[in-house]
Amino acid sequence: MEFNAVKLLQALILPPAGLFILAIIGFALLRYKARWGLAVVATALALFYLLSMPLVSGGLIGSLENYPPLSEAQIKNTQADAIVVLAGGRLSDQPEFGADTVSAISLQRLRYGAWLKRRTSLPLYVSGGSTKHEPRAEAELMQEVLQKEFNVVVDEVEKQSKTTYENAKFTAGLLTQNNHHSILLVSSAFHMPRAVEAFQQFGINVIAAPTVFMSNKQGGIQLTDFFPQAYAMHESYYALHELMGRLWYRLRYY
Repeated sequence: MEFNAVKLLQALILPPAGLFILAIIGFALLRYKARWGLAVVATALALFYLLSMPLVSGGLIGSLENYPPLSEAQIKNTQADAIVVLAGGRLSDQPEFGADTVSAISLQRLRYGAWLKRRTSLPLYVSGGSTKHEPRAEAELMQEVLQKEFNVVVDEVEKQSKTTYENAKFTAGLLTQNNHHSILLVSSAFHMPRAVEAFQQFGINVIAAPTVFMSNKQGGIQLTDFFPQAYAMHESYYALHELMGRLWYRLRYY
C-alpha cells in the first residue's frame, strides 16, 4: 500500500505531470484571482523551460553524481568481498524476446557488474523484486542476462525488494549470512547517494561503483544548452526523483 501511494504521489508531483497540474490550477484561478492565476501559469511555464534546459538538468543530475568512478588501482586492490548490482527497472512483454526483460538502466548496471566480476572474481549478488506482482522478479531477469549474455555466474539472487531501501535490507541479510560485510555497490551514478545511505543503515561497508555519468560533458557550455531538449527533461526527472527519494527516506527510515 505504501509503495503504491508513494508511486502515485511521485507521478503527480514530478515532471511533466506535476507541471501540467500546476498550469491547470493556474488556469482555474484565472476566473477568480487573475493575477494569482497568471503567476501560477507563468511559474509552470518557467519551470517547464528550466527543467528541459540542458544547463539546468545537467546541474541537477550532476549534484547527485558525487561518487567518482573507480580507478584501476581501486579495483585491483579492493578490500570488498562481494559485488552487489541493483535493479533499475524492467521492460514488460517484449515481443522480440517473447517475455519480460531488463530495462536500459538495469542493462547498463549489469554490464559494469559483469566487468567488475571479471576483474575481481568476487561473488556477485543481484537485487530486485516484482513491483506489480509479475511472475518473475527483476533480479531473476538480471541473473538470466548475466549468465546467458555476459557468461557471468550470479552467486546470490535477492528477489523480495521493491525499493532501494528494501534492496539494502534484504541483500544485507544475504551478505551477512555469507559473511560478506564490504561490497562494491553497482548502480547508476545519480542513484548512488541514496543506495549507499540505505546499505550503510544495515551495517554494510560500501565502496561505491557508479556507472553511466549523465552529467559528464566535454567542451564546456554550448549554445544548445539553453534550448529545451527532451533528454534534459528526462535527466531532470531522474534528479528530482532521487532528491524526493532521499528526503522521503530520511523522514521515513533514518
